[in-house]
Amino acid sequence: MAETVPDPTVMAENGSRPLLRSIGLAQATAMVVGTIVGSSIFVQPSEVSRAVPSFGGMLLVWVVAGALTWFGASICAELSSAMPRTGGVYVFLREMFSPAVAFLWGWAMFWSMHSGIIAAIAMVFGRYFATIVPLGDLGIRLVAVAGILVLSVINYLGVGPGSALQTAPVQNGDAAACVADQLLRLQ
Repeated sequence: MAETVPDPTVMAENGSRPLLRSIGLAQATAMVVGTIVGSSIFVQPSEVSRAVPSFGGMLLVWVVAGALTWFGASICAELSSAMPRTGGVYVFLREMFSPAVAFLWGWAMFWSMHSGIIAAIAMVFGRYFATIVPLGDLGIRLVAVAGILVLSVINYLGVGPGSALQTAPVQNGDAAACVADQLLRLQ
């Protein structure tokens, strides 16, 4: 069954232009893999093992976290199918509670949660970059800021360039992994 692509020149019933589906399964998968595996999995295990010293306890923490994540993803999927509009959680909160609750959630995400996550991931990038090129604290921070700025510009250019950049490492992952392995062996 072929998916129909909305005509961007045709207005929707509410007077707005329809949202074009400009990423596919590969790009969406690369986004999830890049966000979860690309940052969290390399940092979180050491933090969990520091707080929970036994292997069984660590395994329990990961299983419970995985179950909670699964429930959260299932809820978002169900809500998305019930309210198929752009905006994600903002739309869910606006429709279920009130526009004020959705507005406050949006501002909280912008000013603290997403900004903090972006900064944390950028610092992880800076630290890993410092294993290849020796850098001090200031250098790591400058690399983190540069990473945020470069990725912001790429994403500002549109979904196409952003998703192309995200899928390139996945599509070229074998070659990149071999190069990275050789670089790390040289040290």
